[in-house]
Amino acid sequence: PLPYAHYSLVRGDGSPLERPDKHPFALTRVYYKERECPTDAVWYESLDHSYRWRQTAGEVQLQLLNMPDTVTSAKQLNVAIEPYNIRVLDRCTGEVYLDAELARGLVPEDSTWTFCTPSAAAGSNAAAATKHLPAIAQQAMADTNHPSLTKQHSRSLGPGSGSQAMVVVPAPATSIQDASGAVGEGRMQLYLAKMNLELYERPWQHSASWWPRLFADDPSDIAWDDEAKDYSDLPPAVAAAHEAAAAEEERGRMEDWERKEVRQKLQGLCDRHKRVRQERLNELKAMAWRRTSKAGTTARMSATPITAAIA
Repeated sequence: PLPYAHYSLVRGDGSPLERPDKHPFALTRVYYKERECPTDAVWYESLDHSYRWRQTAGEVQLQLLNMPDTVTSAKQLNVAIEPYNIRVLDRCTGEVYLDAELARGLVPEDSTWTFCTPSAAAGSNAAAATKHLPAIAQQAMADTNHPSLTKQHSRSLGPGSGSQAMVVVPAPATSIQDASGAVGEGRMQLYLAKMNLELYERPWQHSASWWPRLFADDPSDIAWDDEAKDYSDLPPAVAAAHEAAAAEEERGRMEDWERKEVRQKLQGLCDRHKRVRQERLNELKAMAWRRTSKAGTTARMSATPITAAIA
């Protein structure tokens, strides 16, 4: 199939992905368990290669790819995460790397970002990066007084983390690793918690959590069936309702199966009763036929001497 006009499908490291074969009814798989989700996540990358993003039911992950190597510290960045807007600019030069209105709302208090310094500045830290990157909890923390993320613009990162922004120790080729295991070349990555107002309005329709586009001014929506849907991080209330509904549905299936089993047993007993009754009826008919035949033969034999005497 031909590529899209406004975005491309890539992996977390930027390598291209082929567009999937489209189903006539635009169907796609959904996953409610994290262990069942595909490991090769699909990312959407802008055609100017300035950013790429992916999403789950509860979170949007955004990589900025236009960060110059002159930015070597998170302290150089001024990051503002607002419910419907994201702004990233350089404190020193005033250069704006991102200033966009989101297509849907997010929760700033539950959102955060990471930054990876250029590998050229890392020096001997490359080996340490390879060791520590797989665990997000082991990422190095920035200066406690770093003001680029206030308390209301940061996610709780564990006991004592406060409002710190995370600075990732760089791995070779300036790559970072997100919580899902996808490795990307973007040195700045934002983790944006979805507000999911549309989902709370229709909690039974989990597809309402899916953003059709990232930014309000994107030229087009993403195709619905480009990837499987990861619903493993639905809001707790919605997930609990889904699990309860799934349990009720499973209980209904079990009850239907048990009733079917009982009906089959009763039907078997009824069929056996009919069969025995028919066999008994056939035996009675045979006995009656034999008796009738025997009586007719006796009558004919007794009538023969009388006929001879008359003659």
